[in-house]
Amino acid sequence: GSNLTTIVHLGTNFANGYWDGTQVNLGDGDGVTMDYACSDDWLAHEFTHAYTQYTCGLTYWGESGALNEAFSDIFAAFISGDWLVFEDTWLNTTAPASRNMIDPTNGGNWVNTSEATARASVFAGHQPSHWNNRYTGTWDNAGVHVNSGIINNLFYLLTIGGTHSTSGVNVAGVGQSATESMLFRCMTVNLVGNPNATFLDFREAMMDACQDLFPTDLFMLSQTKNAFHAVGIGPDIFVRDNTADTGAEPYGGTYLWASPDIINRTAPSANPAADFGNLTDDSLWQNVEFGQDNFVYVRLQNRGNQAGDTAVTVYFSAASTFGTPASWINIGTLVETGIAPGTLRIAGPLTFPMALIPAPGHYCMIGVTSDTLDPAPDHTLISSVSDYLNYVRNTNNIAYRNMDVVDLLPGAPGVIEAEIRHLRGTREAFDFRIDVGQFMPGAKIRVRGPAKALNGAIPRGLKLAARVNGQNIYDVLVGRNREHRLEYLRGNQSKDLGFDRIVIDKDFRISVEYLLPDKEVFKKVARRIPKDGYRIAIHQLWKNELVGAVAQQLRQPKRTRPKAVK
Repeated sequence: GSNLTTIVHLGTNFANGYWDGTQVNLGDGDGVTMDYACSDDWLAHEFTHAYTQYTCGLTYWGESGALNEAFSDIFAAFISGDWLVFEDTWLNTTAPASRNMIDPTNGGNWVNTSEATARASVFAGHQPSHWNNRYTGTWDNAGVHVNSGIINNLFYLLTIGGTHSTSGVNVAGVGQSATESMLFRCMTVNLVGNPNATFLDFREAMMDACQDLFPTDLFMLSQTKNAFHAVGIGPDIFVRDNTADTGAEPYGGTYLWASPDIINRTAPSANPAADFGNLTDDSLWQNVEFGQDNFVYVRLQNRGNQAGDTAVTVYFSAASTFGTPASWINIGTLVETGIAPGTLRIAGPLTFPMALIPAPGHYCMIGVTSDTLDPAPDHTLISSVSDYLNYVRNTNNIAYRNMDVVDLLPGAPGVIEAEIRHLRGTREAFDFRIDVGQFMPGAKIRVRGPAKALNGAIPRGLKLAARVNGQNIYDVLVGRNREHRLEYLRGNQSKDLGFDRIVIDKDFRISVEYLLPDKEVFKKVARRIPKDGYRIAIHQLWKNELVGAVAQQLRQPKRTRPKAVK
């Protein structure tokens, strides 16, 4: 409702424009570096300075001043429809515009070796695009027109998408409507009362704005965090899905259920740093022992540029090829502070109390890291399979670990069971695969599941052998062994077993029974024992995307017959 005064044709050959706290002032330019300062993006830029003053009131110094400048550039881009700032008035040939938000460095021409080179770069239209290359001097109100390039590039990547030239981090753009809404929210709500906000403060404000405006959009949150990581602002504390995982998202690996960083022990470690410090060691997990307290450790890494804090919450769930969050049971939370960039932190131990440990069987343990600078998505909001996949693949805040509860006298090996789940209120078709490609040759396999769930499915490599008490029983399509009514596995002959198009509207349990070969059979069909032992797994897929798995691994001891290590 206020009047806005704009002074034009200011002075003589004045090659600039500015907001002075009460009005906009625009010069005619000098005809050498700049023409008349009255383009649409210049007006939008100065009007936004006025708006910033009367909303979050960012101080015009240092990082808060760089945010102030960047907000004006960003809204100028939104209003003018391009990502070049003042290009219509810019006469210099050293860059396409006064500020290039697509690549602030203009091909790496930002030079910051001295005060003089930094000034010359800025006057030539070059800025840093990454926090590691920021200007740290006092010129230009401590770099308000310099370091704004970092935030400018962040918003270009978040809006349009692309790969950052310095970090190599790829960001999937979320569009202008979302990004301008989040920035508007920061200016009018989340940054109000913090006039000296730093870039880290702005990251936290944007995380809050994202969750306030798009609380169910898991992809939006993942890419907002990814954009800040691309330009080097903030910590990025993660837990790995396997030893090849570097924390980059979306995770492109083949399995997500064997995190080496979630470690259960039956007794506390006297020296966790020594016991768990080797990140290549994937053999640290011990089965959860029934009837006593157990102790959980979580390995955390920070691949960001600033130190960070995090809370690690550990859950467990019944064994399932689709560990939907509705099934998670909270074990407890560990809090870690000041995790330095590029370092490993071992959190724990977290006591897994005896009273909470379920009966012997196969389960899943889940670790979730979260902090205001790096929040995990709200897993209670997951309402579709695609949401679930986004949650797992597009955030490095979560990891899964197969978990077996045993007692002091474990039973003989013979069955792997999985709870087959769906998301409540949905009716989806899934495919299932039983991976026996690395299982013991000579073993015999049989599959059981409720007839109501499996009758409409298409078996792969399986033949219906019997129906008993509402259960379908399937044998593998190789030579029949009449005595056991199970099937021999010969080498890699039967990798592709399972079912296509099981339509799930109610959870159910599926069992894969196996009988390990006796000494004579094993001699006939044995091949080289895999380094990590024999393994069998049940995979659940949705539209060819793996949503989860349950696996069991065997090792070959010195005695003839193998012992199961679930």
